[in-house]
Amino acid sequence: AQQSRAEAEKITKILAAEGEARTRELAGEGLAAARKAIVSGLQESVENFQKAIPDTDPNQIMVTVLMTQYLDTIKEAASTGSNTFIMPSSPAQISTIEDQLRSAILSTDRLKKIQ
Repeated sequence: AQQSRAEAEKITKILAAEGEARTRELAGEGLAAARKAIVSGLQESVENFQKAIPDTDPNQIMVTVLMTQYLDTIKEAASTGSNTFIMPSSPAQISTIEDQLRSAILSTDRLKKIQ
């Protein structure tokens, strides 16, 4: 009886581990799909911006789009009324955020060229 109980516990643990692995796999697939949709939307935004204002730098457009998305996210989070934000208030700080976004984009471009 004790051996049967141990075997049942073993099977239960294995099934739980397999279920957890499948849950993580599906979560990863969902995250990948969400990121793909975001990239597609950003690409469309850059293309539309370039059509509206020809001869604009794609990196600057991307920074503008990301900065807009950043501010929209903050606005949405703040609209619930239950969050406290400590935000930079000077234009120089906003410029720093923009520089960080630009740096991230350029780093990604460099990595793509290396690969």
